[in-house]
Amino acid sequence: MSVVDIDDEDDDKWLDYVRTLMPIARNELFVKSARDGETWRCERLLERGADANFRDGQALVAAAGKGRMGALSLLLSKNMSQGAKDSALVEATVGGSIEAVKSLIAAGADVKADDSAALWYCAMHGRDKIADTILKAGADVKSHNRELLCIALAHGYGDVATVFLRHGASPGDYYRSLNAFEWAAETGQMAFAKTLRQWVNSDEHIGPAHFRAQSLGELRRVLPDRGGRTGFHVAAAAGSFDVICEKILNDNNEQMRVEDLTRIAPPAGPSVLAVLGQVGQLSTAFNAQLWAGRKDEMLQAYAAVPAAFRDQIDMPAVSSAVDHLTIKPKPGKFTLKP
Repeated sequence: MSVVDIDDEDDDKWLDYVRTLMPIARNELFVKSARDGETWRCERLLERGADANFRDGQALVAAAGKGRMGALSLLLSKNMSQGAKDSALVEATVGGSIEAVKSLIAAGADVKADDSAALWYCAMHGRDKIADTILKAGADVKSHNRELLCIALAHGYGDVATVFLRHGASPGDYYRSLNAFEWAAETGQMAFAKTLRQWVNSDEHIGPAHFRAQSLGELRRVLPDRGGRTGFHVAAAAGSFDVICEKILNDNNEQMRVEDLTRIAPPAGPSVLAVLGQVGQLSTAFNAQLWAGRKDEMLQAYAAVPAAFRDQIDMPAVSSAVDHLTIKPKPGKFTLKP
């Protein structure tokens, strides 16, 4: 009786058939059962000696590619090899099963395996949600010679390209002599071209070097091309506010001002404090060294922090540290009045 012949038989006859199989035939039937999502049969085959890692985990790869979650979960409960899990992650990406991708990552599949190979398949097959999941798990958007963004555009997948851009890909990188701006134009992807324009005008892509190159006076100026915000607003949004704090701490003639943090971008935009809260970096503005000898001003700034973000700051601890620094000032910058 062949494998095909027993597919439609009842369970007892199927089990009788399995007992007659040689090990390699049992393993091949195991792979087929995993591919077909027949979890019960996979369980029975394992009980009768099937090898979960047969042919480098072919059953796991097959189940992942078809999104057979029952069989996949069963196999992941076994001692699957790392190579099998990594291969299954790629196959799940190709197959488009985000549930399988998430399960494999949770089970230890390496998202960086083979130069973040799964990301390449996202670019080739238009898997934007899977790309986002894999990148959040630590895959490298700059893998594959930094070509992934352009590869996605070359294949018409602007949604994937947008995900890559959001995770740090550079539109200035090239693939086949064209960069992302040129690929967007070449393939007529107007939606992504709009995304690129917004990206160019955004703050998030600006690196720390941009802020280190400016004086504090320049950073305090209102920027007409940035909606009336100051360089402090922009640095906060870019995640580089620590650069401003370092500048202040290293300049004996400077200090953090309450108005630096509470300035509202016109007409009713967020304050610097609100932006810092949104990006989870409020603590940088409440470094005790910035406020030594000026506790009342620090508390004035803290009072302006939106309530939703105040849990980012341990104010009793910061206040205590400020008190300590006021008694023992930083040499060369803070002095105690007689």
